[in-house]
Amino acid sequence: TLDMKFRRGLDHEVIDFLFLSEDYRKLFFLQAQRHIDIHTQGGTYHRLRIPREGRGLCYLPNLASACIAASGNEVYMLDLEDGCFLTPWTTASPSNNCCFTSTVLPVLAIGGETGVVECFDHRTTQSAASLDVSSHVSPFGDEQVQVTCGAFSPSGLQMCVGTNTGSCLLYDLRSRRPLCHHSHYNGEPIKQVSWKPVGSPGNDQGTGPGGASHHSAPVSEDSAGPPSAVYEAERSASQGDLVLASCDAVSIHIWREGEDPRQGAADWGLSVSSSEICSSQGVRRNFRSKILSTIEAPVASVEEERGRSAPGGTEKQTGGIRDQRVATFNGFAFYESSGLCFTVGEQKRMGVYFLPALGIAPRWCSFLDTITEELEESGGISSSSAFTGTASGEVASSVYDDYRFVTRQQLEQMGVQELIGTSYVKRYMHGYFLDAKLHRKLQDALEPFGYEEYRREKVRQKVEENKKMRIEIRHKLPKANSALAKRLEESAVGRASGGTKKERQQQEAARQLLTDQRFQRLFSNPDFEIEGDEEQ
Repeated sequence: TLDMKFRRGLDHEVIDFLFLSEDYRKLFFLQAQRHIDIHTQGGTYHRLRIPREGRGLCYLPNLASACIAASGNEVYMLDLEDGCFLTPWTTASPSNNCCFTSTVLPVLAIGGETGVVECFDHRTTQSAASLDVSSHVSPFGDEQVQVTCGAFSPSGLQMCVGTNTGSCLLYDLRSRRPLCHHSHYNGEPIKQVSWKPVGSPGNDQGTGPGGASHHSAPVSEDSAGPPSAVYEAERSASQGDLVLASCDAVSIHIWREGEDPRQGAADWGLSVSSSEICSSQGVRRNFRSKILSTIEAPVASVEEERGRSAPGGTEKQTGGIRDQRVATFNGFAFYESSGLCFTVGEQKRMGVYFLPALGIAPRWCSFLDTITEELEESGGISSSSAFTGTASGEVASSVYDDYRFVTRQQLEQMGVQELIGTSYVKRYMHGYFLDAKLHRKLQDALEPFGYEEYRREKVRQKVEENKKMRIEIRHKLPKANSALAKRLEESAVGRASGGTKKERQQQEAARQLLTDQRFQRLFSNPDFEIEGDEEQ
C-alpha cells in the first residue's frame, strides 16, 4: 500500500499547482478567486493575489519565474527570486486558458479562447509566432474552438495541443500544418497532454534530435519543411521511444502518430489529398493517430459515497438500479518511465493502472510484472500486439449484440449523456451504442406506465382486426340526396354505444329524420335534391 507523505489544507479550490523543488518542500498553488499560495515544508510561506482569475500555470527555470495565464489578455510573470511581479506579457487573445514551456528551447506557448497558440521568447519577452489551431479542427468555422492544454516534446521540436472539442493536434515547430490529429470523440475538453517514454526506466526523456535554436517556432505555411532523411529519423525516434497521453473527463488515451499514410483521410473536414505524403521533398501531411491503449473513468456508486456527491460527479436516477455516477478524471501522471499510471478524479480514491506495454513496474511493486506474465500465459492478456484493448488488457470487440443504437438527443432525454466514453456508452458513426440492459431499465424508469399503454394498444389492434372480419351489410342509398342519407346513417349507427347528452340527441335526430314518413320525398324525389351536397 501507498502511505500518505504529507497533506495540505487550503482555503480555496486549487486550479493548478507546481513543484518548485524535487520534493514537497516548495509548492506553488494557483487557486480560485485570484489567490496564490506558496508553501514550504512547514506550511504556508506566502500568500498573494493576481488581478484576474487564473487558469493555467507553468515555471520558467531560466528566469526563476512563474507564468500565470488568466482570464484576460495578459500573462502575469512572478519573479520567485526577487519576490515581485514583472511586466506582464500581452497576447492577441482576449482570454488565455493555458501556458506551457519547452525544456530545451526558450519558448513559452500560450493557448487562448480564440483557438490560437502564441509563442513567446523568454529572452526578448516578445511574441515570436502564432499558430491558428481552430482552422485545423474546424475548417468551416462552425464551432468555437479553444486551446485548453498543451505540451512540448522532450526534444523541443514537436508540440501537442488539446482543444475544448476533444481533439489533440501534433505539430512540428517548423511547419504550420499538423502532423497528426487525434480525437477522443467524447465531446469533452482535453484537460492534460503529456509525453511518455516507452521502454525501461533507463530511457532518458530528454533524448532526441537536438541542436535547434530558439527560431524553431512555427513558420509560414509555405515552408518546405525538413529534409526527408532528418524527418524520418525524428519520426522514428519519437514513435519508437515516445508516445502521447491525453486526458478528458471520461477517458485517458495513449496514442502515437499513425504509420500508414492511407489512413490519413482527416476526420475533421480536410480533403483526402491533404492527408497523403507529398513528393520526395520531405513535406509531411497530417496522419491519423494510432490508439495504443485507453483508460476509462470508473463508475462509482452513490451508496458507497454515503450520500456525499463529488462536485464533478453526476448522479443518475435509474429507478430499480443503484444510483451511479461517473468519477470524472482531473489529471494523471506516470511514475517515471514505468507503465504505472496514477489518476485523480472526483472521488476519494486515487486510480492506479498498470500498462505493461509502456514499461516495467517500479521496483517497489515488481510483483505486477509477475502477475502480468501469469495473465499472458493463461490468456488473460493478448500478447499478439504490444498495445491492444484497454488498460485492463481486454480486447475490444467489434460485435455490439448487447447494445442498442441511440442518438445524442435520446441520451439527453434519458439523462445519461455523461456516460459517453465509458463501457456503457460507446460512440459509433453518427450516434452511440448503449448497453441493452441499461437501456431497458432506463426506459422502465422513464415510462413506469409503458406496459399498460402497450397492453391497451394491443387490445385496440385486436379489435380492429376483428372488425375487418365481419361481413358488412351494404344498404342501397336513395337516388336523391344520397350523401345526406349516408351521413345520417353513419351518425345514427356510429353513436349507438352512447356518449354525451348532446351526442345522444344528435343520434336520435338522425334516426327520426331517416324513419319519419314526412321526409320520405326528400330522398325519393329528385326535385328536392340539395345543390352542392355531392361536392361537400
